[in-house]
Amino acid sequence: MTQQSIAFTIPPQPDDSNDQPGLWSVGHSTTVSLQPADENSGSESLRSTLIRHFAADIDTKYTDLILILCGFVSGLVDGLSFNAWGSFASMQTGNTVFIALGVSGQPIYPTYLWAKSLVAVTVFILSMILYIHVSRLLSPRRRSTLLLSFSAQTLALLAAAVLVETGSVSRRLEDPRAPIQWIQILPISLLSFQAAGQIVTSRMLAFDEIPTVVLTTLLCDLLVDKELLARGWRSNPRRNRRVGAFLALFLGAMTAGGLSKVTDMAASLWLAMGYRGSYLSDLDSNTTRQSHHVNHPPNKMTQSILTTTQDGITTITLNRPHRRNAVDPPTAKALYNAILAFDADPAQKVCILTGAGGTFCAGADLHAVAASSPSTLTTQENLQPVPDPSNKGKSEPVPVPSLGPMGPTRLHTSKPLIAAIAGHAVAGGLELALLADLRIVEEDAILGVFCRRWGVPLIDGGTVRLQAIVGLGRALDLILTGRRVGADEALGMGLVSRVVAKGAAVEEATALARELMRFPAMCMNVDRGSCYYSAYRAGSMEDALRREFERGARVLAAESVSGAARFRDGEGRHGRFGKL
Repeated sequence: MTQQSIAFTIPPQPDDSNDQPGLWSVGHSTTVSLQPADENSGSESLRSTLIRHFAADIDTKYTDLILILCGFVSGLVDGLSFNAWGSFASMQTGNTVFIALGVSGQPIYPTYLWAKSLVAVTVFILSMILYIHVSRLLSPRRRSTLLLSFSAQTLALLAAAVLVETGSVSRRLEDPRAPIQWIQILPISLLSFQAAGQIVTSRMLAFDEIPTVVLTTLLCDLLVDKELLARGWRSNPRRNRRVGAFLALFLGAMTAGGLSKVTDMAASLWLAMGYRGSYLSDLDSNTTRQSHHVNHPPNKMTQSILTTTQDGITTITLNRPHRRNAVDPPTAKALYNAILAFDADPAQKVCILTGAGGTFCAGADLHAVAASSPSTLTTQENLQPVPDPSNKGKSEPVPVPSLGPMGPTRLHTSKPLIAAIAGHAVAGGLELALLADLRIVEEDAILGVFCRRWGVPLIDGGTVRLQAIVGLGRALDLILTGRRVGADEALGMGLVSRVVAKGAAVEEATALARELMRFPAMCMNVDRGSCYYSAYRAGSMEDALRREFERGARVLAAESVSGAARFRDGEGRHGRFGKL
């Protein structure tokens, strides 16, 4: 019999956030596909396929590399622009200095030469406003939006190259201190327009550490990074992006200087345009290969749960973005098994739970319940009652907690679990998030008991865990009203642990997981277990204290003696913990 699912909410409207950490945060890892998802219901017309293809959110796994290569274009264009016209197209810090020098009446500059820089800054600002408005209007991470932006940038470079190639603007590198030629304002404006598109794209994709334009803050951020010297290039992706952006800009400017010695300025423009045009192909082809993991309906080979293990960190991803990661019965079972596998593997120390396509989880799949009846619901494996341990004999082993409606919601892992939340975590999705010890949410995330509107109860631990985490009063407010809760409010009430930038949830969760892994594991997990026992199972304060001492005493011999000896020998004095 085909299994159906009880629904916890109507999937919310698509969200623009993304949960991919980028190419340089992905290293040698093991990916295990645990459960096939739905099959495609039928063939589609070419028109429908193309519309869905270009409406899909981009997979950002490799876009950080593309943005770093954009830095090469910035160096190439600025090297040309400064040599030829005495102005920058991208680096508005330099242009601002030139404007200030001109206004101050520096005698070394002819009158109004700084007007070129003023035009560059003005066009750059106006272009950024335009790019931002269009990106927000069309959805900043949509494939069609990014292709439109990069196409506009490529056409701007093409137009500048044609102006030079046709002789409308002199092909020779001129003395920037010569009297101003107003026709030069046109290519400067075109190049500033394309530079604005680069920086807006990097911000919309949440790669703030890749400036593509100016390196002042990049160098500062690089040097203040506490993990600057972390071993292994995969251990610090933000450092890698910053170093890559610096080198790309430097090499681009050096290339422009080299080309100016052997040919005219048109060569640099054609080269920049060629690079930019290749990025268009990369964006489309790369995201096409990833499209089944973004928001297309899956085919037979697509997996609804993806598990990746790397350096002791297990990352479990809900991979049904075409349903906003709503959970059907097969997905619930696969997620349950994935959590059990993590807990049973001694090599894995911390687990991260997240969702693909910019949404954490919209609850259970409403499409399944629409095809079910009350009689069939009660026969589903994930809708069976919670076993009563009092019915078991004392000599019988304690059974593994049963499968919950959303999968692992009746489990209690022995090791830390972090939820990395982008987009919506509502109804059953909120209950999944409450299973985690720590919840890292992006700044535009939405949480809530949306199932209130449809007469669907919380049966995945929502009424149990929510009031334990935020208190009875706040829990009743959320449960009775079913209202939406933003990231900042959730942080204020203690519902989430940290709020991070859009697109950064998985990366920040991974950094937090590495931080937890530096601590003595037995001690941390025993204290964690004592907290949960006190919150949910202790019969009295004395019972909780007794449990805390009994478990803690085991740690003293295993880890505390060696830890005290390290402190005695000078580690961690005066609050300087370093790698402790």
